[in-house]
Amino acid sequence: MLRPGSPAWRGLALLCWAIGLAGMFAPQDAVAPVAVLGPDVLLHAAALAAMTGTARLALPGSSPGAFWAALVLIAINLEVLQHLIQPSRFFSYYDMAANLAGVGLAAVSLAPLARRLGSTDK
Repeated sequence: MLRPGSPAWRGLALLCWAIGLAGMFAPQDAVAPVAVLGPDVLLHAAALAAMTGTARLALPGSSPGAFWAALVLIAINLEVLQHLIQPSRFFSYYDMAANLAGVGLAAVSLAPLARRLGSTDK
């Protein structure tokens, strides 16, 4: 198993963030049109779960409180910035909720690992 904080986790985190941000800030016409609660919401949740999970494993020494607070703020602001940076995209509370759900999913998924490694992320 890869150790948290290893160069492999850092590289994977950078890759997840690059792909996630590229997808969120792509022009709307480059993204297939979806219904309000269609696959786009699932993509937001999956992207934020991957981005958050890999970031936490890449940065195990960071303060848990600061890390999770920052990720919640990032999840909210990504949706706000999406429309401001890419005018063809639109703001959606559903997407923002999906972003937050992705962060929550990562937190819940990483809790057993954090306990096993003796981290304060419990």
